Amino acid sequence: MQLQLKRDELVKIKDEIMHRPKPPDTIEQEAQKLLKSETLEILPAPSIDDEELERAYRDIQIVERAIAVQKDVIDKLRCELSTQICREMKPAYAEKVRAIAEAALKLAEYAQEERNFRESLTDEGVILSFEAMPFSRVGISRDKYADANIYAREAKRAGYL
Repeated sequence: MQLQLKRDELVKIKDEIMHRPKPPDTIEQEAQKLLKSETLEILPAPSIDDEELERAYRDIQIVERAIAVQKDVIDKLRCELSTQICREMKPAYAEKVRAIAEAALKLAEYAQEERNFRESLTDEGVILSFEAMPFSRVGISRDKYADANIYAREAKRAGYL
């Protein structure tokens, strides 16, 4: 956060000058020094001349590079820690996926039974006088394209079943 504030302060000065890029290797070296010490001397400039403008622009480049390096470090650590956390949490997650898949398959079986029951009545010539309540959202167990079956196949393919 301190670096961001320094950057904002320097950007105000930067806006007053022409952008003259510095060699990247010296910027990198200065950014590394800044990260080690966490200090950057910013001199107040009541009267700005070309040399001071050059220095201000260079300071901005150093701070921006230091911020970029810090972001890279944070991103790398976040990735490493996320991998470790996911490795540790995968069994708990697998239990939840397994429970969903099993429940979805069981629901598809019940939907199949409900459908078979209705069809058996109508096959015998019965006109249904009750409101039929098919549950088609998950599909039926014998339909390989039913959502429940697709979910279960994907869970199995991912190693959860």
